Amino acid sequence: MKNVIKFMAIAVLVFTTLGVSAQQTKIGHIDMQELITAMPETISAKAQLEKKQQEIQKEFDNMKSQYQKLITDYQAKETTYSDIMKNTKQQEIQSLQSRIQQFSSLAQEELSKAENSLMQPIVEKAIKAINDVAKANGFTYIITSTAILYQGVNAVDILPMVKKELGIK
Repeated sequence: MKNVIKFMAIAVLVFTTLGVSAQQTKIGHIDMQELITAMPETISAKAQLEKKQQEIQKEFDNMKSQYQKLITDYQAKETTYSDIMKNTKQQEIQSLQSRIQQFSSLAQEELSKAENSLMQPIVEKAIKAINDVAKANGFTYIITSTAILYQGVNAVDILPMVKKELGIK
């Protein structure tokens, strides 16, 4: 009997503690994409990426033009070529086609790396500002708005606070 009373007392104590701690939990949410888009550094990063993409596109277009010229030239003169010349021209066309495919693949990798290197400091700055706002305002958790399925009336959108922290209007 004493064990049952002890168990009941412990259960009441645990549920009371859980109720008090649940009341002290403060949850905020933020739309990271909206925050990052609003940051002035993002505009600069996008401009740099666009410039790099245009340079790559220019080179890609140049390679495609060379490829088209080789094909057109080959088709126009195919009947006059000897078998050896035909094979040589076909290999030249295939080689350029392979280089174009390789260039395309490497260009995508390079653009991806450039985007990551430009965006990483921006994301880190945003996370630091979120952490600063969370600590200053006593939040227990901050979650991203994109994952929210339900938002209660007590949920706090911290985007305006973080924008203020970063000096964004």
